[in-house]
Amino acid sequence: MVIDGVLAPDARVSIDALALALGVSHTPVREALAHLEGDGLVAKRAHGRYWTTPMLAAESFEHLYAARLRLEPFAAGEAAARLTPTDIAALRQTLGGMEQAGFGGDYRQYGRFSSEDARFHAIIAAGAGNPFIADAIERLHSHVQLSRLYASRGVIDAPEALADHRAILAALERQEARAAALTMRQHIDRSRERLRPLVRPATQNDPCPAPQ
Repeated sequence: MVIDGVLAPDARVSIDALALALGVSHTPVREALAHLEGDGLVAKRAHGRYWTTPMLAAESFEHLYAARLRLEPFAAGEAAARLTPTDIAALRQTLGGMEQAGFGGDYRQYGRFSSEDARFHAIIAAGAGNPFIADAIERLHSHVQLSRLYASRGVIDAPEALADHRAILAALERQEARAAALTMRQHIDRSRERLRPLVRPATQNDPCPAPQ
């Protein structure tokens, strides 16, 4: 509901209204909102009330990609010599999941693609052997935030993203650190160029979403 815009960005979330609409008690709604807070999709404000986080605007979009470009190529280079056969198998499985996933215009259709994409990057980040790097990448919630740009459009760049992931995986399988870092950098650069047209212009008071 948040990703599809049924719950509008930067708007108060009514627990009473959600519980009524979903036919459940307040408890599972509160538990779901706490989970979404961890994903950076909602935030708790004054008096414990939840609000959906703003959509990425131009400035916050650029900041997100600048951070990714600092962290993820380095992580891929470090992971090239450290990933275990189990890690490589998990990456292959995740890539296979992306290839089988839907790309359609609402989150029920493309949610698996987005979650498998995030998992692919998380495995590489963890494989770098530096928990601070892995934690920093996780706290960006980049794939959750970017998935909101696909609402009503679907995954507009699925073929390109899959090709990039295959190239990254091939470099990691060969244990080539420079190639892994370079292909990750190229992937993130290309992703930024493809998604930039979907981002709304910044306004004067547009904040970057705070890490959760």
